[in-house]
Amino acid sequence: MTDGQKREFAHQLRTITDRLNTPCERFNGHDVVKRALACKRWCKFPASFQAERHEYLRNYKLTDPVYVHGDLTPDNVLIDARGQLYIIDFADAVLASVEYELASIVCQIFSFEGPYLDAYFGEYDAARVAKQCFVGLLLHEFGAEIIWYSLGEVAEMANLAVLKEKLHRALAGNRGFAASHRC
Repeated sequence: MTDGQKREFAHQLRTITDRLNTPCERFNGHDVVKRALACKRWCKFPASFQAERHEYLRNYKLTDPVYVHGDLTPDNVLIDARGQLYIIDFADAVLASVEYELASIVCQIFSFEGPYLDAYFGEYDAARVAKQCFVGLLLHEFGAEIIWYSLGEVAEMANLAVLKEKLHRALAGNRGFAASHRC
């Protein structure tokens, strides 16, 4: 995609997620915090990281939950020949914080690229977006995989501060950072 196409894509995605991410009645029995605490996908991370993550989640209070797709990845975002965007596969939808959704959008769909980020967020503060993604990754059922594919080897993640730093650095302008760490 050209930078212009990336901006148009991100703009359309923002419009869709703004409409999706609204408060609603509980529609399933999923508790994202309990599910995150029980998730076994984090076992490949260093013990120190796992312990800090558990402590963080035990103290996390989910406020203002909204409807989230739950699995916004490149596989679940389609573009037709006219450039119109469509979201598919709502099987993982949950009530969660907006951050839950942002983690996969920023890390997987956008791969931290500037044109996407600029169009999705407008003027944005990299530290604020990094904090939102940090929360989303720790809560997300697939957060461990998102980190591995987007930010590097899990062995490098000795603690939560390393994750925060990698997110901030990627968002602060290291274009291509995520792509260079993919297998």
